[in-house]
This record gives sequence, C-alpha cells and structure tokens, in this order.
Amino acid sequence: SNKLSHTVSSYRLLGHTAWEIIYSKSGNPLGFDVLSGVTLPNVEDDGRFKKDAFTYYAWGKSTGVSYARDEIAYFYNPGATGSVFGESPYEALAHTSLPSDLFAATAYRQLFENRNAPYNGVWQVDPSVSNEDFDAFLGVLEDRYTGAMNYGRNPLVIRGAAEFKQMVSTAKEDAPYLEGRAFNREEFFGVTGVDGNKVGITEYGNKSNIRETRRDYHENTLRPLFVILEEGIYHQVIRRVLGIEGWILKFNRPDITNALEQSAIDKANMQFGVYSPNEVRIQKGEKPRPDG
Repeated sequence: SNKLSHTVSSYRLLGHTAWEIIYSKSGNPLGFDVLSGVTLPNVEDDGRFKKDAFTYYAWGKSTGVSYARDEIAYFYNPGATGSVFGESPYEALAHTSLPSDLFAATAYRQLFENRNAPYNGVWQVDPSVSNEDFDAFLGVLEDRYTGAMNYGRNPLVIRGAAEFKQMVSTAKEDAPYLEGRAFNREEFFGVTGVDGNKVGITEYGNKSNIRETRRDYHENTLRPLFVILEEGIYHQVIRRVLGIEGWILKFNRPDITNALEQSAIDKANMQFGVYSPNEVRIQKGEKPRPDG
C-alpha cells in the first residue's frame, strides 16, 4: 500500500511515476520498487525507444541511472501537450500561487509586528538638501522598507522641515491581503481537488453534507487517478511483464452509505433479482444459508 500511495503522489505531483521491475537470475519477475525521483524516457524522433530507454535521477543526484525498456513500468499524464515526460497541474502553483502565498504569509505576520512601527510615517527633509543627497536618502529608505518583512510600514518622504510624524495602521488595511490570500487558496483547492474542510479550514466545513463531500472527492479527484493506474498496471505489468490476461487490479470504493441506506439497497437488489439473499450475505462476509 505504501508503494501504491507513493505512486499516486508522484503521478499527481510530477505528472509521471515509474516502477523498477525486479527480476530473478533466471529472468522471472519477482516484484517492483517505486523510483523516488524523476524518470525520463529516451526516445527517437519517430517515437521508438533508444537502447537505454529510461534515465532515472534520484532526488538530489545529478547523475542518472539507465534502464532498459523491460526494466521499467512508466505511468505518465500527457496533459494538454501530449508530452511523454508528463504534465502536472501543480506546476502552475509552484511558479505563481505558492510563492505569492508564502510571501503573503510572511507579510501578514509582519503587518502585526510593524503595526506601530516607529518607521511608519512621514519623513520631511529640509528643502535645502541637494538632489543627490535627497536621492541617496530615498535609496536608504527603499532598502529599509522593501520586502515582506516590512509589510505594514508605509513611509512618505516630502521636502520640508526635518520632522517625522508617525502613522498607525488600521485593521481595515488588512482586507486587500486577506482577499488575495483567499483567492490563492481557492486556486490550491481547484488544482488539487481537495475541499477546504479536509485541510482544517473550518469555514468550508458543513456537517450536513459531509458524506456528499467525501463522495465528490472520491469520484472527481481520486477515481480518475485510480482508473489511470489500474489500466497502466494491467497493460504494463500484468500483461507485458507477467503475461497474464485474466487479472486486473481494482481499487476499493469507499462505503459512504449508512446501515439503513444499505439495507434498503440490498432489499431492492433482492426484489429485482439482481442478487440472491445468499449473495448479499457473502458480500457482508456472512456464510450462505441452505434456504438460499
């Protein structure tokens, strides 16, 4: 189960995942290991594999390990581009939303630290100061106030008597940041397919539809991944490596119904002849009865 979990995570995050098929000395397949890292296929212009069909790079390693075609089971998401290297929807988050949210989180913390900061105010510079010195002073302030660590400090420089007037931030100024972070959060949920209440955000929680939320998460987020892996394992491992046509891997479906609902379903199935009473008993792990 750990290997399958790692397979799903790698496929989702990187757009591809690979297994190393382990063979005995006599050439019989014994099992597989999940390659933790990046595995790249090596193909000719016409789409055929090269002699070293795959190159595997472990995390933190610059030197790759070559594998023959029969030594690797490769699962990838071609995405919109059709690339054999796979495509991940998380890539957009890594380049845009994720960095901006980390920056915003740092800024949000600094907002409270700098709420009554002594450097948040108006700088008045003597009018007789030369333009060169005035520009140099602006450069010093720019260095001091730039970056997330200075969020909440809003200096204003004017020419006048040398005087400093402190300003105090108000809570109303938090709103633009909060709206932006909420937008980023919605992007995370949209790409990952994870509902907010599953990551502990209480405003997304609703106990009245918790079962429907579970069903939607399984059908729209997990099930598409399971189908791809089921088909990939069947064609690349069960058929190609093991040479077996009649086996197929199927992931379990969650039981979202309660006992009362399941009893009604079982009753309807028996009434319409879909299952016999003994078949229903077997599904529940009970022994069949002589009377059917």
